[in-house]
Amino acid sequence: MGAITRNLAFNVLTGGVMNRPVLENASLANVTSIPGAGGGSFTIVQKQTCSDSSTIEFTSIGTHKAYLMTFNQVHPSADGADIQFSATSNGSDWNVPKYGGGNEFLSSKNGSYGQHQYRTDHQATNDTGNHKFFRDAGNANEECMNGWLWIMNPHMTTSYKTYHGRFWGSINDIAGSTDGTIAHMFNGFMNQTSAVTGFRISPNSGNLQTGVITLYGLDQS
Repeated sequence: MGAITRNLAFNVLTGGVMNRPVLENASLANVTSIPGAGGGSFTIVQKQTCSDSSTIEFTSIGTHKAYLMTFNQVHPSADGADIQFSATSNGSDWNVPKYGGGNEFLSSKNGSYGQHQYRTDHQATNDTGNHKFFRDAGNANEECMNGWLWIMNPHMTTSYKTYHGRFWGSINDIAGSTDGTIAHMFNGFMNQTSAVTGFRISPNSGNLQTGVITLYGLDQS
């Protein structure tokens, strides 16, 4: 039995489960491509760290079939900031028109309030500006927002480009009385057939103080 085979055999646990340390990659931070279960693969397009950033822009995005943007521990400088999405066709004008909307689930920290509601202020009706996807983000040291956003086929020139996301975190006000948690469902489409070449995330006040926003590209085989 060779050394590799012997080591592998010694690390197979009951039921054929592999011992976790064998599978961990010590250099995972350097991985740039992850195989997909359906025969495609994820590629890290760009990872950006928020550092009192007024905007986070992705403009060199390549030509992937779909994009996944992840938000990890994003923390605004201004209490009650709204977090917004916009897109560009030329790398400088963030004015791609959008239709969309969002729902939210609320729960107060003290248990006095909970609600599910459609947010009219999250609507976009052919708007060329920013589309709000998270509201009233708290800026206390322990508060942040997380989530993900899918953007489908932005480079196609024959159809609209759809987007869909889920976001959750801490907000600074519920029903005008207390802090709490919130979960958003957000979706829409970019109302143009010409290619979209970049995405931007920005708060409506203050900056994005800390956190990491990563853009992945997905290609199917």
